[in-house]
Amino acid sequence: MTSARYPHRDDNSLTMLLQIKREQRGWSIEQASMKTGIPVRYLEDIENNTFRIFVGKAAVLEGYLRVYTNRLGIDYQTQKALLDHAKNILLPGKFNF
Repeated sequence: MTSARYPHRDDNSLTMLLQIKREQRGWSIEQASMKTGIPVRYLEDIENNTFRIFVGKAAVLEGYLRVYTNRLGIDYQTQKALLDHAKNILLPGKFNF
């Protein structure tokens, strides 16, 4: 049986979008960290669709996703889809962003 958190499913297209957008800007993960103030390990966890670091920290994840997606110029609907995706991984049926 696969854990709901580590890693989730094959459906990682939303988090892959973050990496694609970052790379389109020519940013390394370290540069993205400097530009957003989000630690590299958190950005890697998000982009890898694992969300391990965020267990018990849903509010932190929400804040980081908002900052990162805004900085990458991702539209609101996609931001919402990312938040919903993360919510379903971390706290299925228990939390609404």
